[in-house]
Amino acid sequence: MTKSIDFYFDIISPYSYLAHKKIKTFRESCGETTLAVASGITPENAKEYVQDVDLFMVATGINFDDDFYNIDTNKLKKLMSVIES
Repeated sequence: MTKSIDFYFDIISPYSYLAHKKIKTFRESCGETTLAVASGITPENAKEYVQDVDLFMVATGINFDDDFYNIDTNKLKKLMSVIES
């Protein structure tokens, strides 16, 4: 039985710069394993990652400014447009 490892990266962590620069290496190394990016994803920066990751975990990047709890549907639509293009 082959074991698999899923890699998740928090792109606003102190190591996010390294993850960003090496994301293609991670993608190549992971092969078909799911690769996700979490935290810090916004409609403006998602295009930097969309070709190399399988999913985004998003929360505050699509919320109303200065509102931790409520999703801005316009930001969500913009994010989905970036992901689907």
